[in-house]
This record gives sequence, structure tokens and C-alpha cells, in this order.
Amino acid sequence: MSEHLDLSVCINEADSFLWVARKIEEDFDGFLCGGMYPFTVNAAFACELYMKAILIHNSTDGTIARGHKLDELFDFLPKDAQNQVETRFNKKLKHDLHLLLAEISTAFVEWRYAFERGVKINVTGILAFATALQEYVDILRETK
Repeated sequence: MSEHLDLSVCINEADSFLWVARKIEEDFDGFLCGGMYPFTVNAAFACELYMKAILIHNSTDGTIARGHKLDELFDFLPKDAQNQVETRFNKKLKHDLHLLLAEISTAFVEWRYAFERGVKINVTGILAFATALQEYVDILRETK
């Protein structure tokens, strides 16, 4: 199943969700007072939207596959985009991106209901990944 998405709206919304995640990280020093849940949901959704923006940019008809799994969305990206995002990620964090994606793949879904069961997240990793995606998408924004 696919859905039609607007590139500029997708990018703007991704930027907004990432801004919220960064603001939470900044305001909740050490994530005290429950800031972890909204941080993770917003950061994960920003990652999803940035990858969907890349897919829209490369789509001939503006449609893309649906879903929230970050590892699957990353696998759908063109190889050149994957390589460029991974290069940007590695400049921020020395961690295997594919291992991180396996860890955070379902963060958007899991963290919306984190109060029901224990969950964990690599805060530094998801933020580095979101930032790498944002940097790559900024280049696309300039070329469109």
C-alpha cells in the first residue's frame, strides 16, 4: 500500500518533530521528569519523516510505502542516500548504523506505549541518526 505525500510538508514536519526532540533533550537535563517518552517518539518520527522525504524526492509519482520501521525505511532508500547518511552519522558517532537501526527500528511505536512495559533507547544514536538525515535532506531541499 502506498500514500501520496508532499515533499516540502514532509520535510517541514520532520524538522518540527526533531526540533521538539532537541528542545526536550535541552530542557530535561538528563531526561528527568518524564521527558524520555516524548523525546523518543518525536526523534523517531522525525527519522521516519526524513526517510520518507528522501523516498518522495526519488519517487516518480510522489508515492511511497507506508510504515514506521526505521530499518526497513532505510533499506528502501537509494544506496547513494544510504551511504551519504551513514557517512554523516559516522562523523557524529562511532557506532555501527545498522546495529543502531535494529535497536531503534520500532521506537516510534514502542515508546508511544512505553508506560505499559520497559523499553530502552540509544539517545545519542537516535539523535545522531536524525541529525544525519536532516543534513542529507537539507541538500535535497536546495535541489528541488
